Amino acid sequence: MQKAQVFLREDQKEQLKAIAARTGTKQSELIRRGVDMVIEDTLKDQTDWKQAWKQASGMWKGRDDLDNIIADNRAQLNARLDQLQK
Repeated sequence: MQKAQVFLREDQKEQLKAIAARTGTKQSELIRRGVDMVIEDTLKDQTDWKQAWKQASGMWKGRDDLDNIIADNRAQLNARLDQLQK
């Protein structure tokens, strides 16, 4: 293991100390668990994003109505802009 020095707010230090006393777990172990949780959550978010991107990939493939959809959206936007300018 390597040593890492961190600064905690006073309230964080008090809560950490209370949890350590209540659970019988060292403060350093609780901090390591917290770091592990952040790492796990970050990796999960990255995986979820990549999976969503893969699922969305190609979803418009084979559609022959895209020109109509774009034209309708453009017409709706222009109508809104005309109303705002009045």
